[in-house]
Amino acid sequence: MKNSIFEKSHLMKFIQLTLISLFLFLFSHFGFSQDQIIDSLLDVAQNAKHDTTRIKIYIHIGDLFEFDIPDTAATYYKKARALAHKHVQDSIDISEKIWYRFLSLENTALRYQGILYYRKGDYSNAIDYFEKTLQVSKMLSESSIEEYAMDGINGMSMCYTNIGIIHNSQNNHEYAIDYYNKALEIYDKLDNKLGISQCYTNIGNVRFGQEKYDEAIEYYEKSIDISEEIGDNNGLLGCYNNIGAIHIELGNYTEAIDYFEKALKIAEELGVTSSMAIINGNIASIHIEINDSTKTLTEPERIYHYNQAVKYASKAMDIAVDINAPIRIYWAANYLKQAYKGLGNYEKAYEYSEIFTDMKDTLFSNEKTEAMAEMTAKYETEKKQFQIEKMEKEKELDALVISKQKLVNDRQKTIIISFIIGVIIILVFSVFLYRLFLQKRKANALLKYQNNEINQQKEEI
Repeated sequence: MKNSIFEKSHLMKFIQLTLISLFLFLFSHFGFSQDQIIDSLLDVAQNAKHDTTRIKIYIHIGDLFEFDIPDTAATYYKKARALAHKHVQDSIDISEKIWYRFLSLENTALRYQGILYYRKGDYSNAIDYFEKTLQVSKMLSESSIEEYAMDGINGMSMCYTNIGIIHNSQNNHEYAIDYYNKALEIYDKLDNKLGISQCYTNIGNVRFGQEKYDEAIEYYEKSIDISEEIGDNNGLLGCYNNIGAIHIELGNYTEAIDYFEKALKIAEELGVTSSMAIINGNIASIHIEINDSTKTLTEPERIYHYNQAVKYASKAMDIAVDINAPIRIYWAANYLKQAYKGLGNYEKAYEYSEIFTDMKDTLFSNEKTEAMAEMTAKYETEKKQFQIEKMEKEKELDALVISKQKLVNDRQKTIIISFIIGVIIILVFSVFLYRLFLQKRKANALLKYQNNEINQQKEEI
């Protein structure tokens, strides 16, 4: 019997090791899918017949690294720009159309480098690159070829907007307004309603920062009218939230809640969890502020507002934990601490006070806390400009990526099918071995029985 147990244990180990090897192979293969895409793109670039293809691929690889490894992204954007600029300089040997094509690609690479500098907080270099992009865009806009002329005009509007965003970040408010108005003038001529709406929102944000609340609301309402017309729910979300924040500053708490509820409904429809956390927190803060600032409330009214604060702050906390947003956890804990204290539930108040203190120690110095409190009231919409402009250029790269991605997908399908076939073979082989094991065990049992009979016969003799 020991031999049978030994054989069975080896059989099971063989099956387990084979299955583990197959799973490790499968997971390791899919774990490097992005690297494979990049390798495939570089392979296409190396074998490409035209430099336009290489430049587009370098830009696309830069996009893949943009958020995780920005320095690597910058390297590929620089490669793209250098190669495009080389052809722009060697204008003698190429046609006008091809020259403008390379100029357009250089323009894109320049602008993306500017965006990287902006994200790093290097505003000086960001503006420098956007100014360079602006000059190239103006050259494109003078092209007799409509495609590149429009590319240049759109590039100018994006540069004006980007420079305006940076000036607003630096509190250079009037410079920001000037650049937004330049972008607005272009969008008006093009009848680009989305661009017009975003310019109104950006100007509203500047006036909000200057505490010119009436002007800010005026521009937000202009943006809302256009956003409703074209169905831009993201634009509506930002404007509703910002108007709600203004009404908090003005002490118009009922109006603030109304606008935040509108914003919250859209955020839930769009599934924008970060905005849902912010807006729920904003509504909770209003109910706490009403109790703190209104001395004539009855006891039932006071309890109602604290319960509403708990309701909305709890939603904010749940979402913040789900999306792992420490700053949102910090504020939700702060509101819950205050609300439970107001309700006399000191155990809960202490619980959230501990969370609040832990998050405060993790996130802030005392100097940053006040600044972050001010920022929380605002829903930032202007930075979306940087993301929107990239979507247009990325469409051009689809044709380049699809063929290589198809090869990768086909290979993955082959691996999956091979994996399934391998598992089936292992199972069939396992069943076969197990049946052999049963037959052998049965034969051993029969042999043992016969031996016993022989021994008994010997004893009888």
